Amino acid sequence: MKINHNLAALNIYRNQQQSTKVISNSFNKLASGQRINQAADDAAGLAISEKMRGQIRGLEKAKHNIQDGISLVQTAEAALGQINDPHLQRLRELAVQASNDTLTQEDRQQIQLEVDQLKEGIDFIANHTEFNTIKLLNRVPGTGESSGVAITNGSEKPLTNTIDYDTQPSWQANKIAFNRGGDIYIMNTDGSGPRLAVNNASQPALSPDGSMIAYVRPDKNLYVAAIDGTGERQLTTTADLHFDSTFGSRLTWSPSGEAVYFKAENKGIESVNLSDGSRLIVSHDTSAASPSISPDGKTMVFQATGGIYSIQVDSTDLQNLVSSGEQPRFSPDGKLIAFSAVSTATNDTELFIMNSDGTNVNNITGKMDTASLHNHNIYPEWSPDGNYIVFHSDNVANPSTGGDIWRVELGGATTDNVNHNAPFHMRIQTGANVGQNVSIALTDARTSALGIHQLSVLSREDAEKAIGQIDNAMKRISAERSRFGVYQNVLEHVQANVESYGENMVTSESRIRDVDMAKEQTKLVGHQIVLQASQSMMAQANQVMQGILQVLK
Repeated sequence: MKINHNLAALNIYRNQQQSTKVISNSFNKLASGQRINQAADDAAGLAISEKMRGQIRGLEKAKHNIQDGISLVQTAEAALGQINDPHLQRLRELAVQASNDTLTQEDRQQIQLEVDQLKEGIDFIANHTEFNTIKLLNRVPGTGESSGVAITNGSEKPLTNTIDYDTQPSWQANKIAFNRGGDIYIMNTDGSGPRLAVNNASQPALSPDGSMIAYVRPDKNLYVAAIDGTGERQLTTTADLHFDSTFGSRLTWSPSGEAVYFKAENKGIESVNLSDGSRLIVSHDTSAASPSISPDGKTMVFQATGGIYSIQVDSTDLQNLVSSGEQPRFSPDGKLIAFSAVSTATNDTELFIMNSDGTNVNNITGKMDTASLHNHNIYPEWSPDGNYIVFHSDNVANPSTGGDIWRVELGGATTDNVNHNAPFHMRIQTGANVGQNVSIALTDARTSALGIHQLSVLSREDAEKAIGQIDNAMKRISAERSRFGVYQNVLEHVQANVESYGENMVTSESRIRDVDMAKEQTKLVGHQIVLQASQSMMAQANQVMQGILQVLK
């Protein structure tokens, strides 16, 4: 008999601790409903389960993607249906009617008016059918586009049309400032409501929030004022700014609105701080002009001898982007630059868009539907959302107007080498992993792509020819509608498969991760009984030690 160690009690205590631990784990599993609450419960099972959870959540998002894709396809197909009927159907009616020689020339002219209206209606639908701002029916990219951006043909519009020379536009918020005959005017973005803001001033630049305007006066100093011209402040007194009421170097604001950048004669590009009037030379190139600052405030582009350059504001890292060009302007996202330059194709000044690194230079104004109506396209300016560009252009059709401000919408194809049968592709992510997607080809449903943009019924011969052209257009629209119908069917089948796949994946993950409540409860009861028994045996083991004391009496 030994008294230093109660071996029986120690053995019972060890078993009791094990039962307590098992019971505690059972409590955790029953409370959470999960068999694996920590990696120690099942290390391999946890790794497999987490991988499955990633797949399950990816499939849930893929189902939403597919639903969005179906909605996009339905939107495009519905718009194509509207183009087909009533527009193309009515055009064919009119062509058949105009083929009848019982009509006079005046009758055919009236029919032609309706034909032209219907063509405009088709182009309007094609240019403005969108899903989440993505244009669906004018998306045919051409060779050399700048990051997929080009003009929407037919969207060009003169915002001003007076005998004055309107130039140097600046667009911020919902207003456009421009120079008109040596005075600064403000107008709405659709060209309405022009009003005088500042007289005897040039080179207007609206602040980023559109509340203030910077400009240069004939005394060659920089001024700022409220957008209505009130509260004028003079920012410089050195009389060294470049001033020109027609072709002056453009001003630009910093993205924060704290400073204005300008060309200082015989100095280069400088900035002036609005709060304390301090000036900083950014470029010492005396030929530098028309600066533009990137949205992050780190990069400046400007024109100078030898083309357009890019420089880091806080360094001397200079890069020549193009060898010829003027008036560069960063897009609102900083990815593109619009500028003017003489085109070798037209021997006229055109507007171009390029990537911010100088690649993918693309002429936009030379390929407009209205390109023959205006020339000398200069001073490009982006809209705050990047969807439009306004610019100055001389009016060829009516030279008496001098020069006007034009606006063009971005989004469609402009290049000469456009294959109208090579649609723009977009991919719908239909699975949880890389490469699991469905490709959808958008199309071009404008009259130019349908071959009816020059449709005429002014003679019997033209009308008969028009019937064949319209038939071909209807065939193409019907083919495109069928293709979009196939896309919808494919997406719906894929959606059904994803839903089934996701359900099976959840079932598999549940088998690994979820606890069998009945089995775990049975296990808990067993260990609780064992624990109670061990507690009873512990009491008896202690009684054995008490018996030793009786021997010593």
